[in-house]
Amino acid sequence: RGKVNARGERVCTFLTEDNLCLVEKAKPTQCRTYPFWPEVVASSYEWRAEQVRCEGIEAKGEAKVVTREEIRFQLVLETLSRLAGEAGESGGLSHSESESLLSEVDDSLLEEFEEEHVRENRRVVRHDGREHAVVDFFGDYSSAGPEVDCKRVLISKQAPWLAQSEVYVRADGNVCRDLLPQGVQQGLLAACALPKNLGSLCFLGSGACVASTVLSALVPDAKVEAWDLDGEMFDLAESYFGAEFPGEGGKVEKRVRDAAEIVGHDAAFDVILLDICSIEEVPSSPTSFVGAIPPPKPFLQKEFLCGVLEKLNPGGVLALHLAHRDNKGVVKRIAEEAGTGRCVYSLEVPGGEGDSCVVFLSSAKVESGDQLKELILGLGPLRKPLESVTRLLEDRPQAWERES
Repeated sequence: RGKVNARGERVCTFLTEDNLCLVEKAKPTQCRTYPFWPEVVASSYEWRAEQVRCEGIEAKGEAKVVTREEIRFQLVLETLSRLAGEAGESGGLSHSESESLLSEVDDSLLEEFEEEHVRENRRVVRHDGREHAVVDFFGDYSSAGPEVDCKRVLISKQAPWLAQSEVYVRADGNVCRDLLPQGVQQGLLAACALPKNLGSLCFLGSGACVASTVLSALVPDAKVEAWDLDGEMFDLAESYFGAEFPGEGGKVEKRVRDAAEIVGHDAAFDVILLDICSIEEVPSSPTSFVGAIPPPKPFLQKEFLCGVLEKLNPGGVLALHLAHRDNKGVVKRIAEEAGTGRCVYSLEVPGGEGDSCVVFLSSAKVESGDQLKELILGLGPLRKPLESVTRLLEDRPQAWERES
């Protein structure tokens, strides 16, 4: 997982403050094969995303031109190294020995590997706009359900390594409105298990309205509002992510508004979900720590937190996505700013790496992960898109923690 440098960025353990490698002459295979890793060369979008993070990719001037044959060779070498590691054979062949053996393999076999890699990582660009792209990622999604054909992803071109919204798509082209690919979205929707009523919900920073659409489909009697400062989000949500708005027979109310304006809004809600990510805060250096983004600092201030809590109906819950380097410290400050009268809980994001969590502010008393799991199982149809949360709580009840 590396280390945190003086600038607060997560970097490789062997990287100096001057971005120099301490083990250059003995660096491992994964460093020698970079950037020709399977996930980076899967498509032009992955390559472009890595280019933003690594200044050496597509460098001008004296940059070395790498042939397709060399890229193929490095791709196979990295894949074999990973397979050996997964099999517990990391102490086997050295990089030079692996390279020597692979050089004896017939080129036709390497070409077959490349073709298979391209086939298994097929991409289809559905939308390629000035600010955003919508891309279908094909692969093995059988764990999500036999009907799932691909995962559709909304990508910001300012930060192409970040998936703003994701949705599963069936073979017939229809969006799965009862599934949520993103662990963050599932974690946020777990908030629906806390209030006694689910009559009204508001999603601040709704993106392509995936969670809002799932809520309106599975809780048809609820009033659902989706807020996003970028109006293009709603056009993309309707065209590619299965969202339906009033006027087209849908039930999700779209609002092109700044999430901060919720404090002066004239309505109250049973559940308010906040997932705000400021792209401008994302550093573009190759050592950037992308997880230190949501939410921006204004949404953690006392004025905003107390104001949004006043927009909750009695027994309501506020849930926000948190991904700061010091999550524990931030959660503690949230508890202090929010004052007394509400419990503060944190939930690990399903499938996350520990740098991301969801914070809940609620008057409900949910003392254990087992208790939260039972509440989720009682949500009826809404429990299906939250299956990853229930599995997480079954395996790790401590993933749910009362903070105050």
